[in-house]
Amino acid sequence: MADSDLKLRIIGPDADGHDVPAAVLLRSLEALQQLVWQFAFAAEGGRIRRRLKLSPDLKERYALRLLPAESGSYVVRGHVGHTEPDLVDPVFSGKVVKKLAGFCRAAVAGDFRELSALVPDRAQRLRAIDRLRGLAPLPGSGYRYELANSSGDPIALTETLQAELARMTLSAEDDCGAEAVEVVTGKLIEINFDDHNLVLLYAPTKRELKCEYDEAAEPLLFENRRDLIQVRGKVRLGPDNHPQKIVEADYIGALDLSPFVLRDVEFAGLRLRFRKPRVIQPRLDETQQLICLEDDELNLSAHARLRPDLFEEVRACLHLLWTEYAQEADEVLEPMAIELKRRLLDAVEEVGHA
Repeated sequence: MADSDLKLRIIGPDADGHDVPAAVLLRSLEALQQLVWQFAFAAEGGRIRRRLKLSPDLKERYALRLLPAESGSYVVRGHVGHTEPDLVDPVFSGKVVKKLAGFCRAAVAGDFRELSALVPDRAQRLRAIDRLRGLAPLPGSGYRYELANSSGDPIALTETLQAELARMTLSAEDDCGAEAVEVVTGKLIEINFDDHNLVLLYAPTKRELKCEYDEAAEPLLFENRRDLIQVRGKVRLGPDNHPQKIVEADYIGALDLSPFVLRDVEFAGLRLRFRKPRVIQPRLDETQQLICLEDDELNLSAHARLRPDLFEEVRACLHLLWTEYAQEADEVLEPMAIELKRRLLDAVEEVGHA
């Protein structure tokens, strides 16, 4: 591979499958292209504030150009550069790709110090982390990816990465003071494009909450106007312990209620595999603040405000069910617990420890 090359391998719930839904591929490639442009913009001396203005020239010079897919697995190959090689220095493009890959490796490793060294500016760093969330597989999708450049081992992007990024940034970036970090789900009822403000209707109190947004979120907001969206950030709580004001948002996203596909699940070093991918439909609770996931057959019940956190709850619940029931001797279990154990063993197998 040349220094400006990138390779993205997509592995679905069916590890032997060689096809990928277009939506999955487009989401990942769009996030990867945005990351390339951001690191190129910074490398050329640009500084990101609220708005990131990319010139058509920069977009063309650092376009992610795809090559024919490799046979045998779903691998997308590409390189960063212009259609006219003389119009961009390949060495400089290689440096941009190397820094991007280094950032991804540090994020996956949870190395916040390295992230800060690679991207010292906080606004740039938060934007890059948000783009990496878009590149990572959706929690509960059953997918995992591998991103590679010309040096180092492939970077594993798993369904748990979004939650890991959130934990790392919240613990390292934020000093909330009197405000709490909360997730608010509400109906998007107003967008002020001039001032970059949005207004949510918060169902439990019928209160309207306003917050600022980054310009990069505008396509998502426009697509989800009048729909439920989710905002995480510093929130001032009222006397009723409900959000009174969103002080600062670090994440804005659409509410994702697409089915969870469970195939390989790892938690606390234990690796479990469903004999057949299990598809479970999540739902919102009556407050519209919690996403719930239930499987009565396996006695699985989990809930959380954000999809990445819900996937973490699902993993923990499966670990508990496996250790407390599937691995327990029949002699110490009640009849109903023995039935649950049989259902677990029929649906899931242990494939080792990390």
